[in-house]
Amino acid sequence: MLDENKLRAALDSEPKRSDVTYAYGTAGFRMPNDSGQLRCALLRAAMLACVRSQVLGGQAVGIMITASHNREPDNGAKLCDGDGGMLAADWEPLAVKLANAVDSASALAILAAIEVPAEHRNVQPHVLVARDTRATSGELRDVVLVALLACGAVADDRGILTTPQLHHMVRALNSGADDSEEAYYALLAGAFERLRPAAAAASHMSVDCACGVGAPQLTKLAAAVGERAVIRVFNEVGDGELNADCGAEHVQKSLQLPRGVKSGDSGLFVSLDGDADRIVFFGASNGLQLCDGDKIACLLAAFVTRQLGAIELDGPAARIGVVQTAYANGGSSRFVRDHLPRAELSVVKTGVKYLHHKALEYDVGVYFEANGHGTVLFAPALIKRLEALPSPNAPRDAIIAMSQLANQAVGDALGDLLLVVALLEHLAMDKQTPDADLIQLWSNLYDELPSRQGKVRVGDRTAITTSADETRVLEPAALQKAVDEAVARFGDGARAFVRPSGTEDVVRTYAEAATRELADALEADVARAVKDSGI
Repeated sequence: MLDENKLRAALDSEPKRSDVTYAYGTAGFRMPNDSGQLRCALLRAAMLACVRSQVLGGQAVGIMITASHNREPDNGAKLCDGDGGMLAADWEPLAVKLANAVDSASALAILAAIEVPAEHRNVQPHVLVARDTRATSGELRDVVLVALLACGAVADDRGILTTPQLHHMVRALNSGADDSEEAYYALLAGAFERLRPAAAAASHMSVDCACGVGAPQLTKLAAAVGERAVIRVFNEVGDGELNADCGAEHVQKSLQLPRGVKSGDSGLFVSLDGDADRIVFFGASNGLQLCDGDKIACLLAAFVTRQLGAIELDGPAARIGVVQTAYANGGSSRFVRDHLPRAELSVVKTGVKYLHHKALEYDVGVYFEANGHGTVLFAPALIKRLEALPSPNAPRDAIIAMSQLANQAVGDALGDLLLVVALLEHLAMDKQTPDADLIQLWSNLYDELPSRQGKVRVGDRTAITTSADETRVLEPAALQKAVDEAVARFGDGARAFVRPSGTEDVVRTYAEAATRELADALEADVARAVKDSGI
């Protein structure tokens, strides 16, 4: 039972400001923190984490202090559930309601109204806390610890970590595995060694860490990997402003090389985002040659499909799913349909939580957003079936190693880095071109269709309703008719869709066509259709 007097004292120490409204979604709480706007929200989020731990019978949960790929002055927090995944979706409204409660009495009432099973009410909560390298993350950690102390929780401060590392540790702790930081590096390094081709020479790569937490953590991982890969870290903490002209978000969205790389530079380049849960790969020998999340998903799906095809499993065949959103490039969707007949292609609503949820339905579920956030999930039942097979069995061993490199809770740029590099080494060996340009070899999997995104400000975004996968407008029907007519004018392979923003009164537009000029023109026509709809 939480002590109401201690909770009230802590709540009174960080009162709710009337000029601030908090929102919690897939990204958690995230906003500027130049005048301490987040202190109240994080104190209350930590209290909610304690109640969540009690509801789960004392399982550890986590709170990660970060604003990911946002600018350096911003900060925020994400709550990690007992399974290592994101906070359960039905608790997100509670987080919002609690953070915006006008005073301590209202906040206490919200906490008291959460139903905790009677047998769990005296269970001590256990909360892991980690933070990124932002200047304000330390002070926000201190606020979180005040809340945990008031709740009588085990305040398990893990220091500076990437977001996926915290999720991994929560999952490991609750499953009885070694949850130490050292065990994380050892797991990835060992799986990388088992997955890569025995005859492959050490791959060389240069990794842009967005001047964020990925840099010190990748340096530790590189030490564990040893001579099996040569990893050069650049854009480290202190080399410049976090996420400014560098990092995965910059490279993937602006289609520009990060600072520290110029056109004509050779080799394999990688960019992480500010908290190392996103990753993209690129070459720079002739400008930017980007391999984004769509390319990662296709590389992974092709490899796992081939390995499973070489294994004789008793019982039903393993189901392989590739899960995308409407924003996935049409070239990647066509590759899955045309070249991976064993894989099922699914399209879901935009948002990593929808991708993850759908991927769980498969024995192997691959999902990546184009921004490089994603993973490949392996059903525990499939891993048990594979482990029961006699040795030696190279395809079986490769899949098990993949399941250890790919974070099974959230997208993890550090694990994905080693996973992709190992599969690129396999691709080069398969093509009998061990010295090939890995980016060019990878890019040859399929041709991307030129695309253009945009947005149109509207009076009321809620006037638009879409299909579950957001590829069609249901209401107003006339808008979808206008989009269809626009697409028909641009020939085979053209597609477009519109969807309302989840956060502001704008409608987002997307168009693909055979050339850049046609994609730009189609997006302009679709945007005009939105404006003409009168929404």
